[in-house]
Amino acid sequence: MNILQFIFLLLISYGLFSQSKELPSALPNRVLPCDEEVAYIFDTDQYDRLEYILDTLIFDFINFNKRDSIRLTRLIELDAKNCFGDYWETYYKAGFVYFHNGGIFMKDDSTYYKRVFELFKIAGDLCPDTLKKKGLYEWSSEAYNYYLLSINSSEARDIDYLCGTITDFSFFHESSKIDSMRSKLRSESKKQLSEKGITLPDSMIDEAVEKTLDLMRNLINSMLHNAIRKYKEQKK
Repeated sequence: MNILQFIFLLLISYGLFSQSKELPSALPNRVLPCDEEVAYIFDTDQYDRLEYILDTLIFDFINFNKRDSIRLTRLIELDAKNCFGDYWETYYKAGFVYFHNGGIFMKDDSTYYKRVFELFKIAGDLCPDTLKKKGLYEWSSEAYNYYLLSINSSEARDIDYLCGTITDFSFFHESSKIDSMRSKLRSESKKQLSEKGITLPDSMIDEAVEKTLDLMRNLINSMLHNAIRKYKEQKK
């Protein structure tokens, strides 16, 4: 095994088997006013998709899906109470949770996307900031496109049934996220090598980091395609 392979395996070991950190409760542990509870649900939704993954490099899809279903179930209950008031941010945050659906455990995508369209439209109507208002209307339009896709394409429904919109397979195409992961891998590899008394050129470490990212990207793509294949076989 050459030294580059050693670094590569070191990074893979770190990236795929990092010890998990505890996730915050998907729902608040105490009674909150409606707008505050929606904000909490939105915050944990975003935490799962951004901070947790960048902190741990763990893509815990099954757990994320379960947490999405818990959040959406509660949000539907709050929505039915008509308690969002005149707070545009509450409609906006509720829309995002609907947008992410309920993972693979609860699916009625056409209904959820239609509600996203409605919620972002309401948020836009209430929002006093012209620039934010424009963005909210754009989100509303995108949600309507998802709605049309979900009722007209069986293949789209099959794929979305499996993947939802959990911190999804576009993760490796978003430059800010991949750059954060690249920096984390680079610094961790230098730290671990230093602890072992090994000094290597930055170019060699960078090459190992890129190979690690490629492997993780390929692994996730493989998981997606295998899941779709198995799901379609079960439907036959």
